[in-house]
Amino acid sequence: MLRRLTSVLITLLVAGCGTAVLTPGPSTLTSTPSPAPTTSSPSAPASPRATLPPSQVPSRPSAVRGRDWEWRNVWFEDPQGQMPALSGVLFTGEGFTAWGPNAAGGSAIETSASNLSSWGQSGNATQFGGIRLIGLAWAPAGIVALGSDKTGRVHAWVSADGLTWKPGPAKTGIDGTVHAIVSSAGGLYYAAGTAKGGCDVAVWFSYDGLAWKPSQTLSGARGACPTGGASAGSTITLVRDGGAGLVAYGTVPGIGSAFWTSADKVHWTFHPQPTLGGHVAGLAATRSGYIAVGTADNGGATAWMSPDGVNWTRAPDEANFAGAAMSDVLALDDGSLVAVGSDANHAFVAWTSSDGMVWARAPEPLSSTSGLPGPGNRAVQWRLASDGHASTNPSELLVAVEGGSRAMVSPPITLGLRTGSLTIGLSGSVDLPTETVAATCADSEDGTGGTHIHAILADLAKPNPADVSLAVASDGRVTGFGLDMDNLLASWGNGLPLDPSTLTITPGSTPKGGGATFRNLPNELAPTASPLLAGSVTWECSW
Repeated sequence: MLRRLTSVLITLLVAGCGTAVLTPGPSTLTSTPSPAPTTSSPSAPASPRATLPPSQVPSRPSAVRGRDWEWRNVWFEDPQGQMPALSGVLFTGEGFTAWGPNAAGGSAIETSASNLSSWGQSGNATQFGGIRLIGLAWAPAGIVALGSDKTGRVHAWVSADGLTWKPGPAKTGIDGTVHAIVSSAGGLYYAAGTAKGGCDVAVWFSYDGLAWKPSQTLSGARGACPTGGASAGSTITLVRDGGAGLVAYGTVPGIGSAFWTSADKVHWTFHPQPTLGGHVAGLAATRSGYIAVGTADNGGATAWMSPDGVNWTRAPDEANFAGAAMSDVLALDDGSLVAVGSDANHAFVAWTSSDGMVWARAPEPLSSTSGLPGPGNRAVQWRLASDGHASTNPSELLVAVEGGSRAMVSPPITLGLRTGSLTIGLSGSVDLPTETVAATCADSEDGTGGTHIHAILADLAKPNPADVSLAVASDGRVTGFGLDMDNLLASWGNGLPLDPSTLTITPGSTPKGGGATFRNLPNELAPTASPLLAGSVTWECSW
């Protein structure tokens, strides 16, 4: 239903006021890695935006990355069933690359434009058939993907652009189970997980992402593994590179949480953390060390800070941690921190912090075309990525995915996206008592000062919620309207002059707020049916 309305609105909004709906061969290895030159990406210049005279558009606060989020569908036509449930995302130089399992028993990779306006499938549609992609990492040598087949054997691929993927040799050199992959500041790739046999933890390294060698044996964990108890072995689930070197997190039977550190990225030290006080789900480097986020033993989200990956300090409990869980975290280019996760109803939650100890919870994300995301129907693990201010975007761009076909973007890429409200009542071909619902407002992309307002009238939990959308010109004229309900599709606009006998606009209406009454609108799904639709609508957009 939503795509049916969107196609109608694209036509009427573009024609009516210019406000469009946004639709969405291996190298020889040595046994010890040597560092490669560190590379950095220059910050991109800010792109110009159309501006309006102050008399046309009242000033309002700018969106803040990490605090203000937009919900966007990551969707494309895929007749072969290769559309993935996105479980991970990574910035790869020119745009974002996301991956995950699909309904065909394999995995797929998607790539985005640098501004996240569109996504598309990369690689051959069946290239990752029967493969569970573990993760991707990006370094000067290219983008590397690791995945495992049904037998547990690890496979590797490398890509220069995220679109075309070259498979590695049949034997990668990884003989265990991989749970995490990361690239280092020196340009090497590291994979971590469980060693062959299932008891010890293990780390592997690679110069090109295709041929891998085991790192030095990680000591300290095997002593906690039951004799012959391979099924209850230790494992590493996260690894990150930072100022003090590589830091890995995992669990050890009989101990619980543990960290491993390597200052030289060759030799590793084991640091059991039986009193950590929670489970770590996300790990990142910061300007002063490292941050870990997850769930506290006593329930609720929590975070830990460390200067070296060895000594960790837990953030105090806060009210905005209650009933929630953090699953990933990043340090932004200004040193501030952003964490993402979900609440008790599986709805998306984001937090921001300047020091990792005190956190502010972000408002609920918005969408220009799909309403509010609402609660999910399953427990999720949000994964977060940043372009590091290295793309053509004027602001550092954040993207979070969670195993479905939606992505959260911060700051919003829809111009002027903000909250609002819409009050509507209908009679005639359908009767709807007057009700007020939450709405989203967005600026016209052409800079004319127009506004697009969208709302969902029914409960999001219902299978076919009703959608309503308005296009309001800078002078307050309603230039487009669309209503999509079960068995009813009504609209006006389409660039044609509006019949005064059909529409009356409330005097004093502006893009910020106003109203209109309408009458004699046919049901486009049954044009000859009667009675015709009549009603009233008022809107208010925050500024």
